[in-house]
Amino acid sequence: MGWGIRSIICNTSERVVCVCTEKTRRAVEEIVGLTPRLEFIECPPALPLNIFSFPLRIPAFFRILRPLLRLGVRGWWLNLSGIEFCLAPLTTLLWFGEKPHGWLHNTERFAVLIKNASWRRALLSRLRDWSADRWAFSLYPSIITPSQSTIPDVEARLRGKRRPFIGHLYSPPIGEQTRVVRDIERDASISGHRVIDLWMIGRIDYGHKNNLIALDVLGRLEENSVNATLTIVGDGPDFADMKIKAQALSFGRKVIFLGWSNTPWDTISQSATVLIPSFYESMCIVAREAMVRGIRIVASPIPVFHEWIPDSLIANDFAVDTFVEKIVEVQGLPTRQLLELYDAALLRFSDKTFIESFKKYSSQGGSDGN
Repeated sequence: MGWGIRSIICNTSERVVCVCTEKTRRAVEEIVGLTPRLEFIECPPALPLNIFSFPLRIPAFFRILRPLLRLGVRGWWLNLSGIEFCLAPLTTLLWFGEKPHGWLHNTERFAVLIKNASWRRALLSRLRDWSADRWAFSLYPSIITPSQSTIPDVEARLRGKRRPFIGHLYSPPIGEQTRVVRDIERDASISGHRVIDLWMIGRIDYGHKNNLIALDVLGRLEENSVNATLTIVGDGPDFADMKIKAQALSFGRKVIFLGWSNTPWDTISQSATVLIPSFYESMCIVAREAMVRGIRIVASPIPVFHEWIPDSLIANDFAVDTFVEKIVEVQGLPTRQLLELYDAALLRFSDKTFIESFKKYSSQGGSDGN
């Protein structure tokens, strides 16, 4: 959301009013900075199990949003990490006759994202999914997803009689650098490096990130007499288990756990290859950030990756040997060719593309301004 606001402020004359918590405000200000065209209004955070408890927040949002409507604020966007969030402001805006857009960053069901949860949590997740699919989706006049590939995910979840408009909006550039950092004087390829420097960056969650396969990949490289290391940056529900499993391996010394980092790219080498074996992604910030830095990636064959990651960097299936073959193949890809592929792929995430789509959707449903 912060980078979206930054793109609007830097590329349009619009004024933005951000209704958010104090924590979110600090995060947005770090990205956007201070500007008179960005105003913040503090709101209370979501309650636990928001899909059931959100009515308790409606009075607060009624008090917050009614003055903004009187001031003529239009073009309401709800920033959603999941469809069950922002239900209190949504309900309030619908009461006032507004038609807000839900920008849904994660389109997957809870039950899929936490496959290894306890039976109690799994049951609760299925109940939340049922409630979202049968009821929450139908509240939204418009749902905007982060990619074309995630539109079918939303359509498959709709169970209510009313069906919202569904579109997609690629997020804007993340970071000051919007195109590939070019250094053509680097070696034409890194295939001659004696050690494959394999990295995995992000949440450690077997259910949808498929992290555990990285250990199998490293083991297969060892069997093939390929010298390789694996560096893991991130944490999550399966972090401790993955660390235990790695330490039990004969080659466990080659697995390095760095934990969570806000600046993982400060430590990664230019010769590294980032492995992204996910079962599910609605978008992938790690892949985009690697592209901008000209760092090699090897990704799994899911639809959203085929939508914008060069096919030559995507494994044909989820088999360990397939990932190993693709890693070795990508190691030998000439740097100049890699950067050309990245330049073409990143065009989807330009400020121009974001602003054009954002304005198009904002003008729908009677909204006509900020």
